[in-house]
Amino acid sequence: MNLSGINYTYRCCLQYTPVYKDISKSMEIVDKFLEKYTTDDQIDVLILPEMAFTGYKFDNRDDIHPKIDPNNQEQSSKIT
Repeated sequence: MNLSGINYTYRCCLQYTPVYKDISKSMEIVDKFLEKYTTDDQIDVLILPEMAFTGYKFDNRDDIHPKIDPNNQEQSSKIT
């Protein structure tokens, strides 16, 4: 956005409690929050916590393997 020759970047930070190991449900929570915003709100950047959709903690590599999206083809690419 440009006001009086100054460029502004509007950021939205979302801190919430994800549903542990349930990516779809966690994404639903974020989608619900974002429903109230439109392009008129001019949010340029949405900032979420690290591992915001997976629920943060995994017991070992085998535990996290089903949640990995190696080609950005599934869950993570659905956020727009």
